[in-house]
Amino acid sequence: MTDPLLDSFELDGSTMELAELAALAGVHTEYHDMWGNLHRAPASTIKAVLASMGHRDVETSLRELKYGPWSRFVEPVLVTLEHEQPASIPIRFPLEEGLEPLVVLHVEFTEEDGRHEERTLEGIVPVDVEIIGGMRHVRVDIPNETSRPLGYHTLNVQVDLPGYTKKGSMRMIIAPERCHRPRQRCWGITLSLYGLRSEQNAGAGDLGDLKELIKWAGDDLNAGFIGINPLHSIPNSLSEGISPYSPISRLYRSLLYVDLNNTPFINKEDLKRARKRLEELREAEFVDYDKVAGLKTAMLLKAFERFSEPWRQTPCPRGNRRATERIWSRRENPLSAMPRSWPLPRI
Repeated sequence: MTDPLLDSFELDGSTMELAELAALAGVHTEYHDMWGNLHRAPASTIKAVLASMGHRDVETSLRELKYGPWSRFVEPVLVTLEHEQPASIPIRFPLEEGLEPLVVLHVEFTEEDGRHEERTLEGIVPVDVEIIGGMRHVRVDIPNETSRPLGYHTLNVQVDLPGYTKKGSMRMIIAPERCHRPRQRCWGITLSLYGLRSEQNAGAGDLGDLKELIKWAGDDLNAGFIGINPLHSIPNSLSEGISPYSPISRLYRSLLYVDLNNTPFINKEDLKRARKRLEELREAEFVDYDKVAGLKTAMLLKAFERFSEPWRQTPCPRGNRRATERIWSRRENPLSAMPRSWPLPRI
């Protein structure tokens, strides 16, 4: 059963607006799965997604997304490829009809290396006009005929009218077409870092192993690169997720890859006491994510206790320790699990 929102023959006024809002907000309303089957989102789901983005009122959000660009004199950032630089850059501002010949436009380009270019244009020809709230707005395209080099450049614009001046600036970022290409072909090693075994790790390859691998591959094998799996934070639990391609955060690295032998405030005595557990983890047939993560968490907590001891002796406002530990406990914190098990937000 298809949803009327996505059936072009059954759209009414309200669902047409919802479909338009979804498109303007960048919300896809359908997708094909790996078997080629088409899945369409019901209107209730699309409304919930839009509401979570702050679009609770369709009419208001449509107006903001449609006319928002007209309220910006110049876009703050333009990112473009080296060979796809635009022939012109649009600016928008309010202007009464008939005042076009009086407009004086000052344009200033400053490239990353300091090279400077200025020009002044007198009189304009709008390429588009929009009436917003009873006020006439025009769009003017500034010619951009120079092919600029890679880098971060700056465009400063000023519009002068009798009794009226408006200024704005834009960062123009020219990006390369592709990543750096070496002059000659090179070879390298790709691997899953967690699968590395050594006499120093805790049953899963860590950053210490990676360092040794890089040294061996570069010095002895003359390899040009090492390719590894993503190192982002994951649940590190078979029940919640172990895939490096399904992170719970892209801001932090997984503690699975911490090198205990080279972590400040973890001493040799700590490693000796954990020797039996370390040996069991190294000899296991598969990486035991729960046990490896549990061991490293315990060791890191000890290290943090030593690190923070001098500061904890200093009187200062602080939260209740037990409450803080409960908040961040994996057992108590539902956000430590995979997203599908998170509590639903109230919309």
